[in-house]
Amino acid sequence: MGGIRSTHRLDVLYTNIGRGHPFYLDGIIQALNRSGAIAVVRRCTDVFELSQGLSRRAWELTRRLYRAGSSGGMAGLVYRMVRRGRSYNRQSLTMSVLGRDLTAAYSSAGVSVLVAHPALVGILRDVCPVLYQHGELVAPDEALVTGAGRVFVPTDRVADVFRGAGYEKERLVVTGLCIEPGMVRQAGDRFRERMERLESDSPLTGAFFSSGAEPRLHVKQLVAAAGAAVDAGGGAIVFARAGGRLQATLIRHRPDFVVFDSSAVPTDGTPPRLLVIFRDRREEEALTTQLFRYFDYYAGPSHERTNWGIGLGLPMFITMPVIGPFAPLNLRSLESHGVGVALDDASAAGFGELLDRYRRSGQLVKMA
Repeated sequence: MGGIRSTHRLDVLYTNIGRGHPFYLDGIIQALNRSGAIAVVRRCTDVFELSQGLSRRAWELTRRLYRAGSSGGMAGLVYRMVRRGRSYNRQSLTMSVLGRDLTAAYSSAGVSVLVAHPALVGILRDVCPVLYQHGELVAPDEALVTGAGRVFVPTDRVADVFRGAGYEKERLVVTGLCIEPGMVRQAGDRFRERMERLESDSPLTGAFFSSGAEPRLHVKQLVAAAGAAVDAGGGAIVFARAGGRLQATLIRHRPDFVVFDSSAVPTDGTPPRLLVIFRDRREEEALTTQLFRYFDYYAGPSHERTNWGIGLGLPMFITMPVIGPFAPLNLRSLESHGVGVALDDASAAGFGELLDRYRRSGQLVKMA
């Protein structure tokens, strides 16, 4: 992994709020394992483990705000107001409270700290050497925190944005897109198989995902679109967090979906209609990799999985509204590349017809 040398002692510090930032750190851990450099890691921890008292309660409130705010409504309005204009380059009372125990833990630890959330760069940059992974294809102002010793970015275009924010070229490491290694190993064969299906009359199967917060409007669209795809003769594989809103809503409205196990996938060519339930990120990744061979398109938010639309050739249908600072820019990027389109309530309800229209016009092939 460029920029991490065996002479470093390294802590990997997660926020474990949402899926995106932790997912990117998971990828670096896997890369270190594959390269044999994992010995540089002293420990993997998160902000909740290191924080106590008022500081821990502040992180817990942040997580609750993320989950409630991503669900829209009044909570969503408050969430957007809190995040609007936020800059982690400026110290604030909130940053001081969140960072109280983190700065104490690392002020004399003698290690570098690898993070993926910009808030942690702002908290730790004057305390210890910080390595910052920015895995997204876009870089809103909120992400452009200065002071890290190294910044890992997926593309040269994102590197240019960080250079514009004040980072020297030597501090930027371009890693390539952040995609699960198990999916990358399959990518070529799966792309050829997918293109054959898109260019034929074979039934198509979609992969349906929510964000970690499972916003109500997104869940409504995903359940409607997955059901419409199945009713039109296609397949749908819905990935849902155990005990979450998406699982409960799909079971309530579409009891015809089968909970996935190894025997639940049809072997006669019938398109699958599966509910895939996962307990954590690692289980989700393993199940996604296992079922990737069936994916003809993706439906879900424009979050970290938008790397797929660029890297794997999956047409993308993006749930609305776009929430947070990254999602609108990601959607704009997908639309400009011609690989993704917005999905609203109306198009979700008529998703079978929409998919057929895109296919007959050749649009799906172009998106792939």
